[in-house]
Amino acid sequence: MTATMTAPASLDKVQSALSFVSPQDRDVWVKMAMAVKSELGDDGEWVWSDWSQSADNYNAASAKSVWKSVKPGKVGIGSLFYEAKANGWAWDRPERKLTAAELAAIREQSRLKAEAAAAEKAAEQAKAAELAVAVWEASLPATDHPYLARKQIKAHGLRVGVWNVVDAGTGEVRTVSKQALLVPVKDRTGKLWSLQAILPSNTAGAKDKLFLKNGAKAGHFHAVGKPQELNGRKVFLLAEGYATAASIHEATGHAVLVCFDASNLLPVAAAIRERQADAKILIAADNDQWKERNTGIEAAMAAARAVGGYVAVPPFPASAGVLGEGGLTDFNDLAQMHGLEAVRAVIETALEAGPVVAEAEPADELAGAADATGADAGAQTQAGRGHRKAAPKLEKSAEFGEPIDLFGVSMPPQVPLSTLPASIAAYAKDQSALLGSDHSIVAMTALVAAAACITDRIKLQPKRMDPTWTESARLWVGVVGDPSTKKSPSISKAVRHVKRLEARLAEKNAAAYGDWKARHEEWKLEKKESKGRNAAQEPAAPPMKRLIVEDTTVEALGEVLKDNDRGVLCLQDELTGWFASMDAYKSGGGKGANKDRAHWLEAYNGGPRSIDRISRQSITIPNWSVCMIGGIQPDMMRRIANGMGNDGLLQRFMILVARPSQKGEDRYPDRTAMDQFAALFDHLEALEPADESVTMSEAAHQARERIEVFADKMIRAFDHPHMQAWLGKWEGLFARLVLLYHVIECAEESIYPTTKKVSGETAEKVERLMCGTLLHHAIHFYQEVVDAHDRQSNMRQLARLILARGMSVVTKRDIHLYWRASRKLQQWEVKAVIDGLCNLDWLTPDETSLDVVDGKPKTWFVNPAVHTAFADHAERERTRREEAVEALRELKRAYAEA
Repeated sequence: MTATMTAPASLDKVQSALSFVSPQDRDVWVKMAMAVKSELGDDGEWVWSDWSQSADNYNAASAKSVWKSVKPGKVGIGSLFYEAKANGWAWDRPERKLTAAELAAIREQSRLKAEAAAAEKAAEQAKAAELAVAVWEASLPATDHPYLARKQIKAHGLRVGVWNVVDAGTGEVRTVSKQALLVPVKDRTGKLWSLQAILPSNTAGAKDKLFLKNGAKAGHFHAVGKPQELNGRKVFLLAEGYATAASIHEATGHAVLVCFDASNLLPVAAAIRERQADAKILIAADNDQWKERNTGIEAAMAAARAVGGYVAVPPFPASAGVLGEGGLTDFNDLAQMHGLEAVRAVIETALEAGPVVAEAEPADELAGAADATGADAGAQTQAGRGHRKAAPKLEKSAEFGEPIDLFGVSMPPQVPLSTLPASIAAYAKDQSALLGSDHSIVAMTALVAAAACITDRIKLQPKRMDPTWTESARLWVGVVGDPSTKKSPSISKAVRHVKRLEARLAEKNAAAYGDWKARHEEWKLEKKESKGRNAAQEPAAPPMKRLIVEDTTVEALGEVLKDNDRGVLCLQDELTGWFASMDAYKSGGGKGANKDRAHWLEAYNGGPRSIDRISRQSITIPNWSVCMIGGIQPDMMRRIANGMGNDGLLQRFMILVARPSQKGEDRYPDRTAMDQFAALFDHLEALEPADESVTMSEAAHQARERIEVFADKMIRAFDHPHMQAWLGKWEGLFARLVLLYHVIECAEESIYPTTKKVSGETAEKVERLMCGTLLHHAIHFYQEVVDAHDRQSNMRQLARLILARGMSVVTKRDIHLYWRASRKLQQWEVKAVIDGLCNLDWLTPDETSLDVVDGKPKTWFVNPAVHTAFADHAERERTRREEAVEALRELKRAYAEA
């Protein structure tokens, strides 16, 4: 490019260059829109639109949508000039209006060139189709695959086969994988045009999804399931990737078409609409919220506008950054974090909403292709309901996360298998399916069992520069549920190898004790014969090595820990009985109970401690350290909760609320998963102490800092002493879990933990576990099981009002008018309730509505996602209110008649 071209190009220069480029190719067409917009801004729309009309398939609505959606700056004007020069255009061509004859000649030349290119492309695609058929026929039906296991989905018409690539330079054929998961790329007649290969792991560099070279994709798809009817109309759902499509189909039963990427959504939607004029077409968008540009929502909106379709968008996670890039972006992520029920709720709500209106301005349709934001994305399922039009127009984007469940109306999510170390995930999935229990029970208790096998002298330094703060992998977990949840058999599955190792230690202890006993008898005999003169020193009793204790007392635990400085696992069959046994938690608790409580509090921290005993001499414990697993029955917990103090003993437990059990599977267990699980415990128990601490990578430190910010936010949101105390321990809990995950991963790689830093990926797994799962279980437990709080009760009242009235905006006037209880509250109490809902991502203040008196907002925007996530609760609340009003009316009529 010459120096002359660095100056801004004129409209005539741009128009001249465009005339040498064919708009037939969609990729080139969109690229030229970006180039013109980068140079001329919105003033260039008519130039680009005028040029676009020379295409055979020109569509005014589609052109308008594309122009709005493209962002300036990504592609410069140089790209236009490059394309034009390749077709004979010259920069120094006089800037004059081309004659009709000149334009016709140029366009004819472009047409011929485009036809030749199209013919060549068609031939290449036909050849690729032949190869696709050959590879497909040589493959086998998919039954199991690492990708399917990782995504927790089934194989719907997929196969597994060999995937080869050809080196473009040498022509050498190289086998990438012998176990590639093959997804067919077909047209609407069922003809196979290409294949997508999903590799078992990332063995091909940066990508684990590959396509056949030159394979046709535009307008083609893979159908998962058969179309169902809704109100007499066939329903087609479109998604970008296979995992997303499979999750949606398994949640809803509807046919879902895999389009493979965002750019293919519109061509597939158009192909379906051409054949099914009356069909309901819904685009299940990828929410590319972590990217600079939300391509997933933009493409979904453009496709929906073009065919009169609907749009559904997965909501944000609990807080921005919790999952990091590539976190909660599609419906498979939503299924793994919150279950198929959550997916079904979003899709069904979107199907009931109105279609996206063509030619609508982005602000009027909730999430325009040009300016899609997090709040808009979460609101997509409300499109067409009229909520937006009834509300004042947003002057700025209102950003929301996923609203926290205030009501306990739904069970907390299961622990996503993707947040667990591989060996524990595989074992938990297999064993829980055999039992018919919640896999989260096996998973979380297995984590604590594994932590108990790691010596406390393997430590993590959580901060970059401070070596004085270290943490061992010491963890406590309480499983909440009645006996029908199969807590006990699930926990038994998790601790089976700790008990196996304990039995092995018992054999060694017995042998050592027998040897000592014999030597001690000899010593006693020698001492007796020598009458105490020149007697040898009494042989010391051997240490009794242990890994596990059950339902123990403090005094009995001291006897065990004096010989086991690495720490032990304590199994408490029923924690509520354990809490109740400490008289300090009852009125008039005694001094001894206070000491017991102090000892148990310190058992979570580790370190040396002395135990005073009345009947025998006191003992010093080198490391008073316990990992703990216990069950909690909700009804029993409620009975003692009100008398419990807030000293942090209960808050030391990770809480898991167990789901009801189901019928177990009658099949052989997964032997590979069982063997890997057993080998893990052998490896952990054999680890020698470390001389230096494990350290973390910079990415892991960033995850830790996000956890700190998130915990602080939640502490402010929950004016609830139990929750605040639990969240106050998050920094330490994060460090302990990170160390455990790191040690397990190193064991799976057969390397010692201090040989590498904790990776960002490992830290993000723990971050997702804590923020995406454990937080929700704790909220449910402390609100629904332990107790409630006045502020929490008020927050629920206002939240119910928002749902019942379908509010998209809340004003001070609304609160005073509709929430009668607020009239008895002080202003600061009302503000505290609103602030709490803001912190829980229910509301966000409209900064443009500041009160002239106190400078504080008078209006708050409602997170649209609450109306989707709590739709059932809203309906119940509306029904309850209507019944109450009707009952009062009947009462009034009855007395009036009397």
